[in-house]
Amino acid sequence: MSVDHSGHRQRLKRAERENGLLSFSPHEVIELMLYPVLPRRDVNELAHRISDALGGVCGLTDADDSALDRIPELTRHTKDALDAYRQAVRVYEKYASNEGRFLHTRGDMDAFSASVFQADRHMLALLSSGREVICVSPLPGDAGAGYICEKILAYDASYAFIVCSKDMRPPDKKTEEIQRALAAVDACLLDTATI
Repeated sequence: MSVDHSGHRQRLKRAERENGLLSFSPHEVIELMLYPVLPRRDVNELAHRISDALGGVCGLTDADDSALDRIPELTRHTKDALDAYRQAVRVYEKYASNEGRFLHTRGDMDAFSASVFQADRHMLALLSSGREVICVSPLPGDAGAGYICEKILAYDASYAFIVCSKDMRPPDKKTEEIQRALAAVDACLLDTATI
């Protein structure tokens, strides 16, 4: 018997905005990670399988590099995206334990981006007014200013930071469009870095 999950994605996103991730069960956190990667698929069962196989979000973060390979349902694209989240948490923990929670300088941001992001796609980091990293997610290559503004508003962020490979850097016109749109929501594009 199949379960009807219609409207589940919207309900989960709304719950995340209203209550934060700490109110979520481990599989729901993993489900949110999967949404940008598999935008047209019901990922509830897959999130359960990942959570069960690895021991929840902490298990996903702490797993060895081959752990995701042992889940046959995952495509290379999905494994890469989940691995980016894993690496983001590890880098965040390094900054939190060694240098405080904030990324103070451009050098800190470069170190963060180079450690976390794969060079074959765009990634978006959202930062608070203190430049604390509060969200890291894959950024669809065709995503424009509206998409980034939605993320800024959903996470109550002050800055957006985009990382991409050199050959995928957005044209200056698109960067200017993003800067203008973010200014309208009282935020700014901190940088677009290439790796």
